[in-house]
Amino acid sequence: MLALLVCAASGKVQAQDKHEYTDLFLTNKQGDLCTMCEADVSCAPALVATESQVEGTEPPKPEPTVLHFYKRGFLGQMSTVLDYFPPTRKFGLYHSRDVDVKAPGDAVPQRMSAKLDLANKRIDVTNAAGQAVFWIDRNTGAWNGPDNAARGQCVVNKM
Repeated sequence: MLALLVCAASGKVQAQDKHEYTDLFLTNKQGDLCTMCEADVSCAPALVATESQVEGTEPPKPEPTVLHFYKRGFLGQMSTVLDYFPPTRKFGLYHSRDVDVKAPGDAVPQRMSAKLDLANKRIDVTNAAGQAVFWIDRNTGAWNGPDNAARGQCVVNKM
């Protein structure tokens, strides 16, 4: 306690506004998407020009796939405590949470699971059977299929 007071008085203890993950997709200045936070993301397919399009016109914009990331479950929220202890810090580098995925043409969203991974800088989305559906690159927001084929780009609408 005395050491903390001495460090604070000397001005050597400062709040960190940035960390190594600050600029990644779905992170904030505290780290990964917080346990009690929800987020909405839109993933739009890449526009592909066709030869039949008249020069000077833009291709029609396809409807995006919309994702809604839910708060972490009870055990996920409790395990957040481990993120603050150096021996268990690696547990804080990834977590899973539910995500609703509404693809164009779907009447209702499908409930899936998302693994938000800071170490590998990606978000992996799997269906109820545990099969990979797609993943998002946390450096660029690129939207990719399970075969690593580019699908488009994702943007955060609300966090």
